[in-house]
Amino acid sequence: MPDTITNRHGDEIRVGQHWLDPATRDDRRTLRVDGFADAGSLGTVAVCTVVAVYSRSELTVTHPDRVVQINIDRLRVKPSARGYQLATGTFTVRVADRRHSPVSHAIIRTITLDAICPLCSGPRGVPTNHNFHDDGQWLSCDTWENPCGHFDMYVNVLAEAERAQAAKVSEG
Repeated sequence: MPDTITNRHGDEIRVGQHWLDPATRDDRRTLRVDGFADAGSLGTVAVCTVVAVYSRSELTVTHPDRVVQINIDRLRVKPSARGYQLATGTFTVRVADRRHSPVSHAIIRTITLDAICPLCSGPRGVPTNHNFHDDGQWLSCDTWENPCGHFDMYVNVLAEAERAQAAKVSEG
């Protein structure tokens, strides 16, 4: 089977993509497409590994690494009530950058990040405003808590944003 398949909705599904369960589910899985298979009368299915399960009721994340098969017509790039949704997207946050100051003064930088946790492929948290005092001045940045429990340190997300920006520049 090929590495890319187009479903009846015209959505392109590729090996390596991450997909999320429908938003109505209490336990929301993140699935990674590993390949495709012919399921006979059911049509083509995506063979996926469940890389993370986020339980909204218990606020926990598990990593079952279980293999499941999903009909490719249920995978939708545009969100739908009953279909799986492509786990992509970005969000913009303001973070405190102390890397270039010899005395740790903060400079607020606005960066764009993937909406997916780089450690477990679960969704990242929702940014909220945070005001703090730094060497005689009040500054404002964003903080967020990832549902998976992984912490996004500012130094790490700054490096992630710089790598993404460098990749864009080299592609274009």
